[in-house]
Amino acid sequence: MAYVGIEFESDGENDAGEIAIVNKVWLTPMKRRVHWPSYSQPTKFESALRSGEEPGDTWMLYPVKRIFFETDNLLKARQKLKTAEVTSDVQSDTEFSEKRKRVPPPRLSYDSEEESVATLPRPPRFSLDKVNQQSSRQSYSQPEPRSSPSTHVNKKNCFRTIPSSPSSCADAIPSSPSSCADAIPSSPSSCA
Repeated sequence: MAYVGIEFESDGENDAGEIAIVNKVWLTPMKRRVHWPSYSQPTKFESALRSGEEPGDTWMLYPVKRIFFETDNLLKARQKLKTAEVTSDVQSDTEFSEKRKRVPPPRLSYDSEEESVATLPRPPRFSLDKVNQQSSRQSYSQPEPRSSPSTHVNKKNCFRTIPSSPSSCADAIPSSPSSCADAIPSSPSSCA
């Protein structure tokens, strides 16, 4: 035999539902209601509980608020019922017994009817010639001011003097790499 500890739904008169041990066969299939024997003597009730008596026509049907436990031993069921009275705090639970409604988190949903491909405008064409022209303009547009001639090394390790003005020393720039030695002035003042 299986014994179940239940809490009855509170009626309008009492604030708190009562708890009891019932036989499992007294519960309806959905376990939302219980058949309660109409015996006025406790010994008849105890006998019906132990034997698992089938519910009769005179038995009342009561709503079940919740089920605490289920066990095969009546002594264990009584111990668990006492524990359920203490730990579940049956009288204070009635105010907060309703379960909170779960609200699912918002999800993005896409309907096939609303599905459309986003078209973006084509980017402007990119030309390397324009980039090269812009970079060369930027490098020549802001020349560094030079107050005195300086010495510069080219790729072939030839030294040459860069004059302070381009037209002042045309002969200081060699025409060929072999004439690099001739282009090196002995002093910076010889070019000016």
